Formats: sequence, C-alpha cells, structure tokens
Amino acid sequence: MHGRLWSGLHHTGEGISECELMQWFVKEGDVVDEFQPLCEVQSDKAAIEITSRYAGTIVKVHHAQGDLVKVGAPLVDIRTPEAQAAAEEAAETPSSSSGSSSNTTGAAAEAYDYDPSRPGTDSSSGGSGSDSSSNVLAAPTVRRLARELGVDLARVQGKGPSGRVLREDVERFKAGLVSSIADKLVDRIAAKAGPSSAGKLYAELGDVAAAEAALSAQDMTPTPAAAAAGAAAGAAAAAAAGTAGAPAAAAGAGGSTEALIRMPIRGYRRAMVKSATEAGSIPTFHFMDEVEVEGLLGLRRLLKDDPALDGAKLTYLPFVVKALSLTLLKHPGLNVSLEAGGAALLQRASHNIGVAMATSNGLVVPNVKQVETKSIPEIARELAHLQQLAAAGRLSSDDVSHGSLTISNIGTVGGTNATPMLNPPEVAIVALGRVQPLPRYDASGTSLVKKHIMNVSWGGDHRVVDGAALAEFSNYWKQLLQQPERLLMHLR
Repeated sequence: MHGRLWSGLHHTGEGISECELMQWFVKEGDVVDEFQPLCEVQSDKAAIEITSRYAGTIVKVHHAQGDLVKVGAPLVDIRTPEAQAAAEEAAETPSSSSGSSSNTTGAAAEAYDYDPSRPGTDSSSGGSGSDSSSNVLAAPTVRRLARELGVDLARVQGKGPSGRVLREDVERFKAGLVSSIADKLVDRIAAKAGPSSAGKLYAELGDVAAAEAALSAQDMTPTPAAAAAGAAAGAAAAAAAGTAGAPAAAAGAGGSTEALIRMPIRGYRRAMVKSATEAGSIPTFHFMDEVEVEGLLGLRRLLKDDPALDGAKLTYLPFVVKALSLTLLKHPGLNVSLEAGGAALLQRASHNIGVAMATSNGLVVPNVKQVETKSIPEIARELAHLQQLAAAGRLSSDDVSHGSLTISNIGTVGGTNATPMLNPPEVAIVALGRVQPLPRYDASGTSLVKKHIMNVSWGGDHRVVDGAALAEFSNYWKQLLQQPERLLMHLR
C-alpha cells in the first residue's frame, strides 16, 4: 500500500467482535478531514459513526453496505498529503534496491503517524494540570483520581447533579482515551509493516477478535488462484444455503419442497438472540402480585400538564422507575451482578433502570442513568429521549449498558401476567401488566368496589436472589406505588 494508510473498524464496545455496515458517508476519490464521519455501523448494541483518523483522499473502500465487518479489519485506504508527496518524490528518484523502496514507504507512513505532541490527538485530552479543571464540579476524591490517571477534568462530561463529575465518569473517560491511543498505535504499526503486525499488537493488547481480523486482512488482494477458489466456494455455499433474501429449497412432507427465505439476523435482533440465549441458561424463579394504582393514576392526572415536564408525556412509568430507585436504596442486594465464574458479586452504586422498548429492528433495553439523582419530570424527559433514539437506531453502547434492573412494560401491548426473562448480567426484572378496573373488597372487607389493578410479574436470578428477598423488595416498591405521596418523603 505505497503512499497509503488504512483506517479500520476500532473497538465499539465490550464483547463486540463485528458490526454491520449500515451506510457510507464517503466514496472513493472523496477528500476527507481528520475526524470526518466515514460510515455508520450497527453493533449488537448500538449504531456508531466511524470517523477518519487522517486527512486525505479515499483511494479504496473495502466493504459494501450491509457487510459484516470484523473489529480491526480495514474500512478504507487513505492517501494523506504527506504520503502523496513522499510517493511522488519516490517516483521521481529511481530506486536502487527494494530496501530503499521500503524506506520510502515507511517515510510516507511516518508523515501522518500518531504523534503525542500533535494538537487534536487523544494525548491532548490527558493531563490534569489545566487551569479550567478548577472550575469543574467534582469531589476531592474524584480530583485526586483524575490526577492519578492523568485526566483533565475539563474534558470529562459529568453525569452527576448539575453536571458534577463522578468517579465513574473519570474512569469511563480514561478507558476511552486508552482505547483510542491503542488504536492509533496499531494504525502506526499497520502502516509500516502491514495488518500482520497490527494483529500481533492487538493480541498483545488482549483483543483476540481484533487480532484475528487484522491477521486475516494481511493480504487484501488474493492471488488469481485464491480468488478462483474463493469464488467456487462462495457459489457452493450459496447453492447449499441460499443467499440473503434468496429462496432456498427445503424438503417437506411427502418429498415436496417449500421455498424458504433466508433473512440474516442483524442489529438489535442479534443482541436479542445473544441475550435470550444467555438468559435461558440462568436458573430463574418468578413471583407475581397485583398493585392498586388509584392514587398513582390520580397523581398523574393532576401533574400531566405541569410546565416542568417541558412537553414530555407523563405516564405512570416515571413513577414506577423512581419508586424502583427508592426501593434499591433500601434493598441494594438487587443492584448487583454475578462476577464471571461466580466467585463474587459486583455491587453497583448508581441506579440505572432499564426499560424494554420494541422497535422495528427488534427489542432493545436502554436505561435511565442515575435515577437516584433525577426528578419525575427529568425521568419522563429522559425516557422520551431514549425512545426517540431507539426508534431511529441511534442508541449508544453506554445507553444499553451498566443496567441495575429492567422493566418490561408489556401491559401497553396487552396481557396481565408474564414470566419475564432476565437481562444479563442483571439479576432482576419486572413485567408490568395492563391496568384494568376490577372488583375488590373495600377496607372493611364487606363491600365490593371498583379498583384499578396492575398485575406485576418478577423474575430473579436464583443464584443471587432468594424468594424472600425479592418478595420484600416487591412489597416495599408496591407500597410506594399504592401511596405515591410517600415518594415525597424520599425526594431530594
């Protein structure tokens, strides 16, 4: 690749080994700037825009829309101005040996390699000595952590109250910084010595999927014999299994055949397959109850037009979310996950309440972060925002990660009871049934009156949560919903 650098698919999230290429924003021959969007990819969890690490001209696009691209595999080849100048100079000066040609290629690559001192690179995000850091809202312990990690607090987006920077914000920023620098170092090695060396470096970094992808990409131009063999193998596979969207013959009863359409599973649905398969292996028990929501419905009618909602629709769901957070304060044993191998529990500090949302691309579970710090109107606005992102396929990996527990609001579609599956690694889930008027005895137990009842169905990871613990959790949460004025006693 004389005079070129290749830009590949970098790490898009933990456990993600490949992504579907949804659309290109550039084509061969286009001139791009550094950090300009190149394409959009869809992982199992989120849609992500991939930006260019270099300024230059796109000379080759390696994949078509709809392709599955391995992490670490090349997306485009880019010829930078420096590399172009070096290549032209090399063309004007006859080479006396292959060694000089190799040196010229190395010089061309070096012209736009990652340079820690160059403004705009990730290293400019480090260092906590910036004067602007003193104006950032952060606790002394968080400032000390930032200094230890070399993070400039002024560049960290705080998720706490009033934009306060929390410990997990600093850790998340540092993790992203390290990943970005590692990717640039891999690009530097790949530009000089090819994807083979990039694969070795990824392996040293512990990313097996990226290492395999980079190593498999070391010869992007197959020999004629290899190309012919690949074409023959592809034709045989297509004949045996059928290509995407093409009919495939299947034997039916009596020797008849039935035309089947092969539809690849992509995007959110791939995440559903993975999550449901994992959940099916977890010993889960279920607990069901009913909640009288007369007070909750009355409170909603009173507040649904409040200006604090800023146009957001107020359903009973924000109250349910807030009540779950308050219950987690009293019963933190459900805000945990089981460590791989089952040797320990991992306690979560924040209350990140997930809500299952049905989209045209499948089911997805974004979560409202740090519910313990949010008011009812803030929760309502956040839920509306997440619903818009989910419908557009624009949720980020962070939106669907680090959940505490999940709500399945199946009652909006229909039905009263369910046996919900867990959303690993969470250890509890609750399904909300349809609210319906039903006859119930009054407090005296002598007369039947109409009550609005919502059935709730819990699922718990029996390796972590026992029946009594889940019942106590549900009972406290139920009290808050049946007497929503009690929520006032716990709001800050």
